[in-house]
Amino acid sequence: MEKFNVGIIGLGVGEQHLIGFLNSRLVNSISICDKDKKKIMKIKKKYPIERIYENAELMLKDKQIDIISIASYDDCHFNQIRLALENNKHVFCEKPICQNFNELNVIEKLLKKKN
Repeated sequence: MEKFNVGIIGLGVGEQHLIGFLNSRLVNSISICDKDKKKIMKIKKKYPIERIYENAELMLKDKQIDIISIASYDDCHFNQIRLALENNKHVFCEKPICQNFNELNVIEKLLKKKN
């Protein structure tokens, strides 16, 4: 059975994502990213975390991560989804996935390219 490495961006609601992934037998490791260092330290103390990123772009480009779970601020979602898809990641995102139809069209085109 294939196992996946997961990266979670945003540790507010993202903590619930983390709990869900920890309960999956399909998850190999979990990495986290948040701008708030206090949130990072709180989460690191509570859960088994593989890596910590202070920069979402570095996580999104990490070839070892298979799935990106996005729970960041709404205005960040589109760029994080775009970069994740461009780097061949599976994406789970809190709503909204984007903030306008132009962004939605870009996401749609990227998804069609990836099949």
